[in-house]
Amino acid sequence: MWSQTIRRLSTSALTRVRHPKLRRSTHYATLTDKDVSFFERLLSSGRTITNPDECLPFNIDYIKS
Repeated sequence: MWSQTIRRLSTSALTRVRHPKLRRSTHYATLTDKDVSFFERLLSSGRTITNPDECLPFNIDYIKS
């Protein structure tokens, strides 16, 4: 069941693709190498995903609008 959910979700277009003129507020930060290093130190070995391709199935709107 979980693999079916991931497959279904991974076919959704990202918001940045559906709405190319939509811009993120400058009030929000962007992820940096320093942030990634922090979580790699905080979590157990192998508990962070740093390969962008592995994150793709999870990088979608939760309502798929």
